Amino acid sequence: MPSRDLTLVLKARDEAKQSISGFNKALDNMATIAGGILSAQIFSRLSGEIIGFAQDSIKIASDIEEAQNAVSISFGESADDIRNWAQTTAASYLLSERQALQATASFGAFFTAMGVGQEAAKDMSIEVTQLAGDLASFWNIDIQTALDKLRSGLAGEMQPLKALGVILSEARVQQQAYAMGLAAIGAQLTDQQKLQARYALILRDTSAAQGDAIRTAGSFANIQRRVNLELEN
Repeated sequence: MPSRDLTLVLKARDEAKQSISGFNKALDNMATIAGGILSAQIFSRLSGEIIGFAQDSIKIASDIEEAQNAVSISFGESADDIRNWAQTTAASYLLSERQALQATASFGAFFTAMGVGQEAAKDMSIEVTQLAGDLASFWNIDIQTALDKLRSGLAGEMQPLKALGVILSEARVQQQAYAMGLAAIGAQLTDQQKLQARYALILRDTSAAQGDAIRTAGSFANIQRRVNLELEN
């Protein structure tokens, strides 16, 4: 009996070892399969991100090229000055090269359509685009929001810039134009004269914000903005 019992115990032990070994092999196989699936998922995700990044980069490059063409049309011989500024200085005002080119081209087209010469339009476009960066920094708003508000204000809309402390009422614009000698007191203003007066008022009323992008370059919000610029560029 004892020998028979021992035989049964040893057999049970061997069967248990085989079962455990088989179970471990099954676990290994499952881990291998799961690992392969996980690797495939990771590869698929990374591939998608790489493709998305490449597509974004191509779009940005295309946007820059189109903006450069628009700059050439808006500024003629002064276009190189705009390009150099966009590549070297715009980042100090929290603008990417693409944003700087697109904004100045838009402002330039507007100014020249209003009868401003290309050289003056170039200087005004750079100044107002830099101002957008300062306003974004000072009021903690998006760059595009600041650009849109400035564009609206220059076109004669009062409300968009009012929230930023710029008053462009018709009466004030008239007074500014007369004070600048753009027209005789009481005379009806031309569109170009109104534009010049609005431009002057915008610069006057935003004096506290001017230079803020550089002045507060070390702030957390502006560091974040510059990181985003580096990612785009």
